[in-house]
Amino acid sequence: MILKTYQQALENIRKITEINSLDFRGVMLSSKSEALPYGVMLPDNLIAEMESFTERNSIVSIEAQVGKSRAELNRCCPRCLKAHALKTGKEIGLDKLSLSFISGLFECELGHEGYYLDGDSLVKI
Repeated sequence: MILKTYQQALENIRKITEINSLDFRGVMLSSKSEALPYGVMLPDNLIAEMESFTERNSIVSIEAQVGKSRAELNRCCPRCLKAHALKTGKEIGLDKLSLSFISGLFECELGHEGYYLDGDSLVKI
């Protein structure tokens, strides 16, 4: 029963690859609150690291108008972001359910043939 409910929760949460929001942190914090009732913990430091990774590994940076202010949208490779998020999650000691939840946020493969790029570094998964 828990697995069915957990899967339903994942289906309701916006996937990372579908996010068109300028507020990456806001989307991740929303995912965090939607995950909590299912026993899934997304620590703030993990969300901050994912945001930092996105900024430092930006493939394209788009300036957009949001109301009366301008904002910058950074896009990185979702496969690399997924690999980095899962590797960081393991390093900080997240449980298997939380790691599975993070993986489910992405509709893409994990890294590129066992590796991902972080800045100028090739990192083994």
